[in-house]
Amino acid sequence: MSIDKFKRVIWRLREMKTNSLGIYTNKQIRRAIMEEIGTDERTIEMTIKKLIEMEMLSKEELGNMKIKEGIE
Repeated sequence: MSIDKFKRVIWRLREMKTNSLGIYTNKQIRRAIMEEIGTDERTIEMTIKKLIEMEMLSKEELGNMKIKEGIE
């Protein structure tokens, strides 16, 4: 999967409304992945793992995640 697809997921997340801290729920993250990459469950899980591994997302409390700063 190309880096551009991961960046599109981050871009889609930034378009969504979130709280003031920029923390996204798992539902929002899954929706962004489904809109940009696909709806297959394995694809969604793999994409979340890759985004964390590439440090584009970081895990926050209560299972939520946050976009790392500096990702364009």
